[in-house]
Amino acid sequence: MVVISLWLLLGNAFAQDTAKKAHVAMRQVAEYGVKGSGTGEFLDPRDVAIDPSGNLLIADTGNHRVVKLNIKGGYLAEVGAFGWDDRQFNEPTGVSTGTGLEIYVSDSQNQRIAVYSQHLKLVALVGGRYVEGALALGRLGGIASTPEGEIYVTDHDLDQVIQVSTFSRTDRTFGGYGYGTCELRGPSALDVDDEGRVYACDTENDRIVVFDRYGNYDREIGKDLLSKPSGVAVSSKRVLFVSDSGAHRLLAFDLVTGEVAGRMGGPKPGSERGRFDTPMGLALSDRDEILVVDSGNHRILKFKLLVLRK
Repeated sequence: MVVISLWLLLGNAFAQDTAKKAHVAMRQVAEYGVKGSGTGEFLDPRDVAIDPSGNLLIADTGNHRVVKLNIKGGYLAEVGAFGWDDRQFNEPTGVSTGTGLEIYVSDSQNQRIAVYSQHLKLVALVGGRYVEGALALGRLGGIASTPEGEIYVTDHDLDQVIQVSTFSRTDRTFGGYGYGTCELRGPSALDVDDEGRVYACDTENDRIVVFDRYGNYDREIGKDLLSKPSGVAVSSKRVLFVSDSGAHRLLAFDLVTGEVAGRMGGPKPGSERGRFDTPMGLALSDRDEILVVDSGNHRILKFKLLVLRK
């Protein structure tokens, strides 16, 4: 406990000095799940989110469901089954808790966003393969939401990030197919920082593309270093965590310098402690921890984080 408290004190102190270079250390502290379809089991999971109570929401993609675990990884509830009816999924690939009042799920092959209450009661369906209306979606990837109620989702078919309003319409789109600075190919996960910048995994272009809240190109991160990035989470300490899926590792980028500040795993897949097989979705907690969806190993890993600037 003394060591952890020291970590927190150091992290808070050094986070104020963005002129100094970031250094990130990671230590594995927990592991949840094994391969399967039963309670406590996952099949090719893709994403994870944390609600305000610390509970985990896992997009258990291969089992076509969303599973809710408590802060210690104990099973609480689940929703879903294969299909296209209400409360069913066809490969859910993203989950987000937003303000904490609702849970947003990108139901990929059903081409819709499903909205649930914290008790996993269906609230709304947005879009859909056979639904006519203001919002037409393709196969979906990741999803993110903000405290202001904005929803962002990646569309794999259109190679775009789509911002969805509370009226279930497209407010704006970012990207479009291509190799240029503001274009995307096969975007997957995404995250939004406190200033409204959108960090999108440009998976087929092997980079992270950053847009401002209006969809204007800001910069790219990880070009010539990343391989099929498929998970991203931005920290308030000006550090960006990326699941470098093709290289089976987790990277931390200093958003001030653009340099790699820490790494774990790779270059080959593995199941030993501190190793990954195709890591994907990420979620940061307010306890200086990061959750990693270790998709190829059908499990969720938790790491304690230490971020210093010196």
